Amino acid sequence: MITNKKPVNVILQMVFAVIPILNFYASYKIQKLRLWFLIFGVGGIIFQFVQTRFFFGEEHYVLFGSFEGRLPESVVLFTMAFVILQVFVMGRWSKKWNDSLIDENKIFQ
Repeated sequence: MITNKKPVNVILQMVFAVIPILNFYASYKIQKLRLWFLIFGVGGIIFQFVQTRFFFGEEHYVLFGSFEGRLPESVVLFTMAFVILQVFVMGRWSKKWNDSLIDENKIFQ
């Protein structure tokens, strides 16, 4: 864990939330890496598994999806919703992180 607690830039954290690998760094900075991985890592794999089987059926199903030139609009919409959820959650957690640091500074002054 990070021992030196510093406020984070909320907008930058939200941008990092949608960039692979940087999303893990952003969640590590606010000490939420395990929860981020549990929600969006495991959740993302399950989401991908379910959406490929549901939208493409058995004949087109390959682990992590084989779209075979087809991409229904609903897959795009669900993916956009997943990304928006990531940005929202990262923004909320980052604001709470900054607020907790402000509260700690008030206590120690």
